[in-house]
Amino acid sequence: MNRHLVRFLYPKPQTIFITLMFSSVVLYALYYFHNTDLTLWLIAAAFLLWSLVTGGIMTYWLIRSRKMQEEIELIELLQKKSMSLSLSFILNMSFFLYYMIVSMIYKSPWFATIAFFYISLSMGRMILLTEARFKHPNLRSQWRSYMTCGYLMLAMMIALIMMAFMVVEDHYSMSYPGHTIWAAGIFALYLSWSALQGYFTTRKWRSPMLSAERVVAMSAALLGIYSFQTAYLTRSGQADPVIRFWNITTGVVISLLMLAISVYMIVHGGRMLANRIEFEKKTGH
Repeated sequence: MNRHLVRFLYPKPQTIFITLMFSSVVLYALYYFHNTDLTLWLIAAAFLLWSLVTGGIMTYWLIRSRKMQEEIELIELLQKKSMSLSLSFILNMSFFLYYMIVSMIYKSPWFATIAFFYISLSMGRMILLTEARFKHPNLRSQWRSYMTCGYLMLAMMIALIMMAFMVVEDHYSMSYPGHTIWAAGIFALYLSWSALQGYFTTRKWRSPMLSAERVVAMSAALLGIYSFQTAYLTRSGQADPVIRFWNITTGVVISLLMLAISVYMIVHGGRMLANRIEFEKKTGH
């Protein structure tokens, strides 16, 4: 008896589908042949109602279980991201301290600007690292961090514009001894590959934290590319007009890209944060 009750309450999907189709056909046949037997009508209608209710409940739980599974996977992904964010934060802070000390020793605005870029980048990593350590992600807090990363990206864009200005007007550039320039190129390539990989592996998740993490990774890659370009063109022996053209072009393209993304993050993040606050006030959550 218990086994039959379980089958009745938790039928297989094919059983529900067959019952739905069969009861629909029976009801149509009763209507078509003008059958007035009330018992047949009630039995067919009962089976149709059972299949609809059971199928609706099963569909609801399938959708809910899928959503719960996605939430679990997202939390696990955020926890994994905390390790890479920790390493990136330590690396960025190391670069900041190095360039800050060098700028104070040589009183160089070039190194001070690079240090400013890396401290902004480090602050972005630190904010995201704080969010990634939460076991239960808070959307309100994540949207606020997302918007803050937009402001930090705006600061990094200003630093990059200052670097581009010094490269073009004062002929500043990164300098690497010997073959270490190729190590810098490989590092810039790694940053670019890491940013692209992060984009394609996390783009399906609608998480503000992951979106901000992709933008921060892209900012680091853009600085690496621009620094390598200035060093390579200076060493390549190209004519000054050629070097000037490429440095201006790359600087303008990167700056416009960062400006567009930072403005979008600030505006979109602010709007979503306001919507979230309004939603929490209405629902009390």
